[in-house]
Amino acid sequence: MTNIIFIIFAALLLGNISGLCGSVLPARSLSDERRAADTCADPSLTVVYVEAYSHASSLHLLQRRAYYIAQNTAANTAWEIQEEAFRAWKDPQNFTFPLYQLYDAPAGDWVPVLSTTGSAPVVAGYSTEILGYAYSTPVCGSMPLVALAQTTIGDRYFTTDPDERDMLVTSFGWVNQGIVAYVLPVDLD
Repeated sequence: MTNIIFIIFAALLLGNISGLCGSVLPARSLSDERRAADTCADPSLTVVYVEAYSHASSLHLLQRRAYYIAQNTAANTAWEIQEEAFRAWKDPQNFTFPLYQLYDAPAGDWVPVLSTTGSAPVVAGYSTEILGYAYSTPVCGSMPLVALAQTTIGDRYFTTDPDERDMLVTSFGWVNQGIVAYVLPVDLD
């Protein structure tokens, strides 16, 4: 009987100690830190991608800010920058995949596509260019970049904000086209 009481007392005592230590000490180990370094690209190497809208073409486009500045100046277009949308890598990194931008010039259609094979997607009538590099799964603090379509005018919009996505779909008739890639938030803090 004394052994049973001792075992129960020891279990309760150890439970309280581990509960106290768990709230004071972080539950991390060196293997967790190595895992992050072994599976995540360096976030300090990311660049900000912005979303802009062309009233003349009735379309949204994802690119880096310098693209829109050059287009507005040299090509005399009128891209209206709407938001800093996300962070991704401009150059290949371990654990990332190329995010291609497919473009159909006559239709004015831009479609981002992540290639997990590394090969450029081939779609009749579309040209391709690499927009950047992103994750294919939700890892390393990434979040989904979702494509939405406004089928009446042929526009697409891209968001990482679930509330914005839901509102556009339920209140304004946009169609959720799914996750394009996993990207990092603009603010890495």
